[in-house]
Amino acid sequence: MTIKCKVCQKDNPQILEINRNLKPQLLELFSSLTDGFSKVVRDIGRISDFQNGHRQRLIRHLHIKSSNFEKLQTFCKEEIKKKNQYKQDFFRLSIEYKRKCEETSELKAKINKMKSSTLELGDVTHDPFRTPVSGKARDQRSFLTSTPFKHPHRYAEDVTETTISATNQTDSTISFAACGIPVVSTDPGGEVSFFSTFK
Repeated sequence: MTIKCKVCQKDNPQILEINRNLKPQLLELFSSLTDGFSKVVRDIGRISDFQNGHRQRLIRHLHIKSSNFEKLQTFCKEEIKKKNQYKQDFFRLSIEYKRKCEETSELKAKINKMKSSTLELGDVTHDPFRTPVSGKARDQRSFLTSTPFKHPHRYAEDVTETTISATNQTDSTISFAACGIPVVSTDPGGEVSFFSTFK
């Protein structure tokens, strides 16, 4: 039996039952307008939710970036402030260092001056009461002398002169005593005695 299409009059057309088992492309053509509208609304809502999710994630990311930037900005300000403080401290310390160097130079000059003055005071060439310690001794008499050392020959001459003087003194004493002239004698103890001798 031949079946013809009532619209196009074609023989043996393909016949499909309209139900939910149709392909999605065909089912959309035979769905009602309310169902199509609801589906469009759902698709729009799903797309909107998806975009909103991405937008929220992007906003959070930008917020984190902004917060980090603010922290970085605050950190940079503090570092700049510290750097300026370091500069001021360095400038102040450099001034103090220069002042200390000047004071040190002045103290060194004073010490050198004191050393030169000490050397001048300690110079034996300008002191007649000190014996030279080092260097060439000049022809200068010193009052700090040791026990005198006499040459044996000179020592013998001195002893002879002393003996002669003592003998002459004894002879003179005897002569004065013989003439009746009092003679003064000094004992080793320091006592003074007078005596006279008459022949």
